[in-house]
Amino acid sequence: MRLSTTAVQEAAEVTVAQQMSFPSGLIGFPGFTRAEVVYQKEQLPFMWLKGAGAEPLSFIVVEPAGFLKDYEIEITDPDVEALGLEEPADALVLAIATLHKSAKKNSITLNLIGPIVANRRTLQARQIIIGNCQKYSARHPLFETTVA
Repeated sequence: MRLSTTAVQEAAEVTVAQQMSFPSGLIGFPGFTRAEVVYQKEQLPFMWLKGAGAEPLSFIVVEPAGFLKDYEIEITDPDVEALGLEEPADALVLAIATLHKSAKKNSITLNLIGPIVANRRTLQARQIIIGNCQKYSARHPLFETTVA
């Protein structure tokens, strides 16, 4: 299935949370099986993926379509079936953001080859390696500043 991503609708004034289930965990974190997506209007496009299972980790996530209008991912039939996706609009795609700090610069990158894909109706989610990963990077630069 080929998915053309779309950005999140504007959030309400208060913090919003949706409980997601990750039966397979995240890559490298098999115990990360439940999480909430939490965000506030003034913090968008950045949101938190807060773990609620055996590994209560938190990740900063964004919808990549807010930054890359042509970000289109290919996912396998087994992933489509596992998520219960009936049409592309069912999918919520989130990229994990990583903050990098050094003595000379600070930056934020996005993992575009291993996004989190969730079914908007069932909230079943999984992190997948996209079929067209050669088009993107696991360290796509989003923001960079020079440290004075």
